[in-house]
Amino acid sequence: MAAKIARGGRTFQGCYLSAHLVTAVRQSPLTDTELAAQIGASVYTLQAWLRAYTRTRRDDPRVVRLGALVGVPAHACYEAD
Repeated sequence: MAAKIARGGRTFQGCYLSAHLVTAVRQSPLTDTELAAQIGASVYTLQAWLRAYTRTRRDDPRVVRLGALVGVPAHACYEAD
């Protein structure tokens, strides 16, 4: 689901992580802290994405790296619009 989010006067298309990616992260042998360090995000940011508290940009490279770490292709990392 994409929604426009206003941040500092700018708007962008925010996207939730797909259920497939969230499940793969939860089943990963790596901890959230290890995953966050490898993708270049804080563990708090990763948790907010996984729990759908915040959205991310569709072109965020951290999400694509997260998918690569847990075996999810880039096109399957986001919820469908």
